[in-house]
Amino acid sequence: MRVRFVIADLIRNPRRTIWTTIGVMLGVGFFCAVLFFIDGLSASMTQRAAAPLAIDIQRVISEPVAADLRLGLSVGPQGPAEPGAIITIQLDLTNSGATPANEVVVRSAPPSGLRFLPGSAQVDGVAVQAADNPFASGLAQTGLNIGTVPPGGSVSMTYQATVETAPDTGADITAANVTATFSTREAVMPIAANASAAISLPDLVAQIRAIDGIAFADPLSFADLAPGALTTGPSRLFGFDADYVAHDPSIRIVDGTQIAGAALLSTGAARSLLLAVGDTVTITLPDNSQLALPVSGIVDLTRAHALFSSRRGANLEEFIY
Repeated sequence: MRVRFVIADLIRNPRRTIWTTIGVMLGVGFFCAVLFFIDGLSASMTQRAAAPLAIDIQRVISEPVAADLRLGLSVGPQGPAEPGAIITIQLDLTNSGATPANEVVVRSAPPSGLRFLPGSAQVDGVAVQAADNPFASGLAQTGLNIGTVPPGGSVSMTYQATVETAPDTGADITAANVTATFSTREAVMPIAANASAAISLPDLVAQIRAIDGIAFADPLSFADLAPGALTTGPSRLFGFDADYVAHDPSIRIVDGTQIAGAALLSTGAARSLLLAVGDTVTITLPDNSQLALPVSGIVDLTRAHALFSSRRGANLEEFIY
């Protein structure tokens, strides 16, 4: 009876029936759209949250001026030593670079409990005439100036010390107990003997590339040159390969191309020096030697902030341009 009444009511007012049906369909449709939107949005947000985050970071290494100079230190005999024993300290300074090291000063002093043996100091087998330790003389413990060490040259130095006091078991004498440093006119800060060599740029790049998740690692070298080296003002010399340019679109080559062994001049330097592609640029290096390179291209670096910016250690958000 109820079913027949409902059917009769629907047929008796078809317009109301049609609009009611349309309203129900729109309501269901809107509700389904909201559900699909929420589900799709959550899936999209989850996908973005799980996606890799690209981070551009820099690892800066400094090449010391005296990086090609090495001071080796050895002590003999090593191990326990009784009072009265004589210890020999051997110092070997080697210049493996291509430029001479000037006014090289070597300083060394025996540890406490040992006393310098007068007249025992030698440089390349020649005795050094000094009443006190010439490698640490006077109250200021001034070192010995051995002059200039040419490229590929080396200087061998020795002195002896006598063990004055030691416990019953003897004093353990090793190279770590002896103080030895060197400095040059080019690198005035003393460098310790047997210092471990700084990691090279190629080795650093290889280590970074081996880390999981690293997309690419590009080496960049630069040196600040004094006024007059290239132009009347200070200049900065960069070294990078074609991969660096490909990964940094802010470096725009406006004329010519990048060729290994050739130079790219910035637009400002090219304008100041009146040079163009095909010319030769000459740079005066700190040792007064000159480097002549053909100009293969002109590059616009006005937007290359990565080449001229760095971060302060105390404030990681403040850039220095």
